[in-house]
Amino acid sequence: MVTKTITITKEAYDLLGHLKSKQESFSRFFMRLAKERSIAEKYFGVLKSDSVAAQKKLQEIRTNLAKDMEKREHVLFGHQRHS
Repeated sequence: MVTKTITITKEAYDLLGHLKSKQESFSRFFMRLAKERSIAEKYFGVLKSDSVAAQKKLQEIRTNLAKDMEKREHVLFGHQRHS
């Protein structure tokens, strides 16, 4: 396998180190990051800010996620989150 050396600041190294998993090499981390960005870019601009239907769907998703989070907190901690 061919390798390349890159130079980054200590601050950048530390920040990136916190983003990757402990078992993940920096090469694997960068590959995962590039793939995730590639996937996200496919969807840039899909939802128009003036789309009422898209806004309603997004609100529905947020509501469902909030309800799910409250259920999980109740199971894990025996209480619900107070907004």
